[in-house]
Amino acid sequence: MKWFRLSGAVAVFTLAGVLGGSAMANGTSPAPTYNVKLTVPASVARSYPFTVTADGVSFNVSRLTVFLKNGACPASANLAVSAGAHEIISTNVASGYSKLHAVTPKFVGTHIVCAYLTSVGTSALTTYANAQAVYSVVAYPKINSSVTYTFAFTTSYTKVVQLTVSGVPAGGGVAVNCAGHGCPLSNRSFTGSSVALSGVFHGADLSPGAKIQISITAPSEVGKVEIFTTHRDSTPTVTTLCQPPGATKPRACAR
Repeated sequence: MKWFRLSGAVAVFTLAGVLGGSAMANGTSPAPTYNVKLTVPASVARSYPFTVTADGVSFNVSRLTVFLKNGACPASANLAVSAGAHEIISTNVASGYSKLHAVTPKFVGTHIVCAYLTSVGTSALTTYANAQAVYSVVAYPKINSSVTYTFAFTTSYTKVVQLTVSGVPAGGGVAVNCAGHGCPLSNRSFTGSSVALSGVFHGADLSPGAKIQISITAPSEVGKVEIFTTHRDSTPTVTTLCQPPGATKPRACAR
């Protein structure tokens, strides 16, 4: 699992097709025209939204199919299927269709959203029009701040002797929470490139099973969370977790 963000503006390409030739001079209706368009915002985060619009003249129902690829869009929906593209939309539409969709990034690199307006059927589709939108996806950087610590412990309690967070990113912060018998604080927040935390514990005796959670976060970065669990007559164990942007709780770090 990886956590992503999207960078840069998005290029949008639109192609339109006409089925059956031009209008006739004897007053008969012109041949239907088919247009499909992908519209995307210049700045997006955590998922990439896009609006699909299908319009034209005189067409009643056709098939709209949208794929996600990590390469160029094939010329037709049939080729997209054979290329193993990931289908994200497949629905019958009439002229005037417009809807906002969103897809979560799957990998780091270039994502291509391919849209096709085709005949209605299950095979050998005729492609009337197609379009594509290009996204550049890069991984969120992970915070690598260091947490140094010294604990004193007995069979009955653990004391925080030294607890310091250093290398906090610019614009970031440190949150500390203590849960369990003997904890003298909960949900305190600090700023600065280096934060000394031992003083906020005031030499408290933390009972076995108490948990100290230190969360280091910054905008558009994967936060670092360290949880210290106290024990009888031994050093606290340390669990390191990650908190991606937008997440409310930490989770196992992506590999």
